[in-house]
Amino acid sequence: MLGRLVVVVHTDRADHTRIISARHATQHERRDYEERRDGDVNMRAEYDFSRGVRGKYAARYARGTNIRALDPDVAAAFPDSESVNNALRKTMPKATPKNHRKPSRSKI
Repeated sequence: MLGRLVVVVHTDRADHTRIISARHATQHERRDYEERRDGDVNMRAEYDFSRGVRGKYAARYARGTNIRALDPDVAAAFPDSESVNNALRKTMPKATPKNHRKPSRSKI
C-alpha cells in the first residue's frame, strides 16, 4: 500500500490496539489530509468547544454502563457475547431477584 492513504478505525486496549476497520481514503479525506499534513494539525475552527464542560455526562455514563472486562484467557474460550451470556446464566441461581423480574404481559 505504498503511496496510498488509508483510514483506520481503532481502539486502544491496555496491552494492544484493536483494528476495527481499514479502508482507502475517499477523495475528500485525501484532500483534507493533504491540506493539513504540513500545516496546523489542531482542531478545525468549526469545532467550538469554548462553552463545553469537561466530564459533564461522565457520572451518568458510568451509572448506565454494565460492561465487564474478561481476562484474555476467558475471552478466548468464547466465540461471542451470546455464548458468554449463556454460560453465565447457567451459573446464576434459579430464583429471579425482585428488581430483575420480567415484565408481566398485559391482556388487551
